[in-house]
Amino acid sequence: MPANHIGATGGWDACGSSAVWGPEGRPLAEAGPDRQELITADLDPRQLRAARDSEPMLRDLRDTTTHERARHRLG
Repeated sequence: MPANHIGATGGWDACGSSAVWGPEGRPLAEAGPDRQELITADLDPRQLRAARDSEPMLRDLRDTTTHERARHRLG
């Protein structure tokens, strides 16, 4: 989930457009470039599991998180 902010900060203008991307590389939800928004998306656990199992790097990430709140295990 790439997140961004909007408006001027530190001498530059942020572009907004935070997004949630699906495991197949397509955007599932995207915020606009010029106003505050909360975006949500439904993720299919079966699609996530299939994507993680098909990519060794993603499969290996299952056990890299130590904080229980940040960990989401699929199966």
